[in-house]
Amino acid sequence: MHTTGEKIADLNTPDRMLAAGAPHRSCHQRALNFTGQISITFQKVFQRNQYTDCHVEALVQHVNGILDARPSNEVRFAFIGHMGCGKSSLINAILGIFDIARKDGSTGLSCTWMIQEFRRSLPNQTAPFRAEILFYDEIELEKLFATMVSELLRAIASDNNRDAEQQEDDEVEKVAKRGTAHIKTFRALFHHKPEFETDHTTKSFVSQAESDQGRDIVSMMVMWTGELIRQAKTEFQSTTQSELLQQMRNYTHGPVDCEDDEHVFWPLIKKATFGLTGCPVLEDGVILVDMPGSHDSNSIQALTSRRALRECNYYVPTAAIIRALSDDTLNDCLEEGFRRKKVFVVLTKIDDIDTSLSGKQAELTARLADLREQRLCAKREGRTQEKAAIVEQEEELEEELRLVRADESPSTAIMERNSKVANNMIDDYKRRTGDQRPLDVFPVCSKMSEQYQRGLAARLDLTDEQTGISAVLDHLIKTTLEGRFNDVNYLYQDQLPLVLNRIELWCDKRHFARKDVLERTVEGPAARYTDHIETFLNEAHKRVQKLLDSMKSNEHAWTKRATKLCDTWESKYTTPQYASLAKSYGVKKKIKLITETNCNKDLAQILQRSITADIDHLIGFADKHKVHMFALLKEPLARMEADLRNHEELALLLPQSLLRQFGLHKKALAVPLDKCFAVLREDLRNIGRDLTTTTGDSIIVHCMRPVYVEVMNIKGRGSGTLRPEKMRERVDRLWSDVRDQAKKRYAKAFKKCSRDLLDIAENILKDIQDSFDGFCQEKKFEEPGEIELRRELTLALIKARNIHDGPFREIVEDYSLNMVPDRVKKEEH
Repeated sequence: MHTTGEKIADLNTPDRMLAAGAPHRSCHQRALNFTGQISITFQKVFQRNQYTDCHVEALVQHVNGILDARPSNEVRFAFIGHMGCGKSSLINAILGIFDIARKDGSTGLSCTWMIQEFRRSLPNQTAPFRAEILFYDEIELEKLFATMVSELLRAIASDNNRDAEQQEDDEVEKVAKRGTAHIKTFRALFHHKPEFETDHTTKSFVSQAESDQGRDIVSMMVMWTGELIRQAKTEFQSTTQSELLQQMRNYTHGPVDCEDDEHVFWPLIKKATFGLTGCPVLEDGVILVDMPGSHDSNSIQALTSRRALRECNYYVPTAAIIRALSDDTLNDCLEEGFRRKKVFVVLTKIDDIDTSLSGKQAELTARLADLREQRLCAKREGRTQEKAAIVEQEEELEEELRLVRADESPSTAIMERNSKVANNMIDDYKRRTGDQRPLDVFPVCSKMSEQYQRGLAARLDLTDEQTGISAVLDHLIKTTLEGRFNDVNYLYQDQLPLVLNRIELWCDKRHFARKDVLERTVEGPAARYTDHIETFLNEAHKRVQKLLDSMKSNEHAWTKRATKLCDTWESKYTTPQYASLAKSYGVKKKIKLITETNCNKDLAQILQRSITADIDHLIGFADKHKVHMFALLKEPLARMEADLRNHEELALLLPQSLLRQFGLHKKALAVPLDKCFAVLREDLRNIGRDLTTTTGDSIIVHCMRPVYVEVMNIKGRGSGTLRPEKMRERVDRLWSDVRDQAKKRYAKAFKKCSRDLLDIAENILKDIQDSFDGFCQEKKFEEPGEIELRRELTLALIKARNIHDGPFREIVEDYSLNMVPDRVKKEEH
């Protein structure tokens, strides 16, 4: 058991951070340096020599591509969660720079609607802290205001008339909340306009809109906004973070009441980028992206967030531990992250736990108090022997109380809850996604850590390790190093050898008028690529049809079970409740008289029990066929090389550089093929999950949506009876629609994979054709510049190969050895 009040060290010190990744960082930087040396060696040759033609221009592009292909120094982590879930405090603790991720001092909630990005120094940065602001453009502002005006008009109309059915609709409350929020936003932004002087005048002004979109009012707002933006700054710098944030006070979530000569800009800002110096985790290439609160943004801001998420390498869903298992945003992010990105979870506020005395502690404390009173009484009356006996009893009770406190200490309770919630989340993630890789979950108490380091808390119940911040930091570093290693390895083994061979082949260029013979020789093997891919696609369609046939054979039983479900829904809910359920597309949270239900989930479970094994078999087919396709795609290359080496006319005339390219292409084939089948596997898993769950792009939800719309269109007398009848009728025809959707999605996934395979083959064939074009001289006499360029490139090639086969190889070997002790998994590139 850790000692209560043990000091928490600064988690982001340069010594600690630099030591954590020093060997990897050194290897990575040296690898970049050697790559740059190889590229610059060739670039200098091309700059000195003025000769050029189409083949030389292609070589220049390949050389410039070496620098473009160098592994990125940056890995982006998107922190996603509800407003107030603790993202900002977490980022502050990771950075070790308090308050740089803004929080509202009164509520602790995030102060921005915008995306905040924290990275190492920005270009032109001349102070330790710099921020750059990006505003929405005019088109985005028009859409933003149109959405806000439309939602405010809905809220005003909803306040004026609500029928009985609306009273039970939880959407009405959401509309009202959004309307109130928009009034505050408009008043903050246009506080200097009389139309927005009060809430009442704001409502009156917006109510004058000529349509539900309020285009006339929106145009006026966009014009006013343009005037504001022209007055705004977009760059800020300071020597301290507090001064920087003071400069930006009106650019973040500022107050509604402003001085007459002040303006606020936060509703207009898309993103704020912070450049920070002296922060080792950022210097290591980590970029922390603080996304807006998931329930605190409108559709335009949500679209901006989705675009920003696509640029990130990792999703980091964040939630308070007390609501983690039921947090809809966290669960959605886990599924989305599983589909598209890498993902790990941070659970915040782990120190938010009941620390009141347990019953046992309270009892022992009361008994101790009684004994102390008895001891004092015995002392006053001179009863020495009785006093000594009481002292012994006190000592026994104090020892018992100490042991109980140790067992029931806040730190013990915190760690037990951490373990329980994390394990439940890992199990839930496996159930939701089918991913057998364990989910990384990090419980943290960043706020406690921050307050102690600030000197605002005298003692803590958790140690450095138990706060969880160090574990998150280590994970950020580890994943950054992991990606870098994979990139460096791919660059060394595959990309650079191909570029060097292209240059060597051009240097071997000669007057060779037999290009047509070369092309005819490889023509036959090249045609086999299309045949192999077509065979794979036909086999895939057979496997999909087997799954569809299995679904069709079960449809009769599924229809019976679905009919029983419809009867259950009809008997379970009253007429208004049934209508409210259909209106919300079959899903209602627990509100008022309606218990939580999910009609779609009931239907999806019917499928889940029957076809899970068939879905797994289809995924297994893709896994097995990847190895088979690798052999099939290498076969034409091996055939081409063998045919050229054994050709009676050409064998003695062809240089090794032309023949060597076939082996290099076979070796480099593994990475794009792995990526292609990794995408296919994820697509198949997603389709399987969409078939058997109601999350993501669920097929059940997609097919049931028009059913609910048709049911809701039944109005008037008798609708309470007709709606359930229509529901039963349409659900009876559901399964054929589900099967059709599954067929389309599986066909699309395999067609996409076959296109990707064809692109791989076409790129290889194009590269081979380019090599023939570059090798075969079309003119009898070479220009002096061409001869000189070839001579200089040959010398540069010798230097480049010496670097690649000498120090670069040593660096990659050292890099590999440094990765093994840390057990860093080498993922597919």
